[in-house]
Amino acid sequence: MINCNLCEGEVEKKLVSVEREWNGKKIVIKDVPAVVCEDCGKRYFDAETTLKMADVIPGFVHNYGGWFRVQEG
Repeated sequence: MINCNLCEGEVEKKLVSVEREWNGKKIVIKDVPAVVCEDCGKRYFDAETTLKMADVIPGFVHNYGGWFRVQEG
């Protein structure tokens, strides 16, 4: 069994909504596959899902709960 890295609670697979602000606008990505802690709510995304979310918001990638700009060149 896999446990949450943050609180050691049990986790389960779910579809979640991910909300981010970009260029002053709120962006909501629905039905994102994640593993979610039943105790603290921490969400974990696999690499493929993270890259797909980055495609929705160009120039950004997910980094443990925060977004940072990818420097080009």
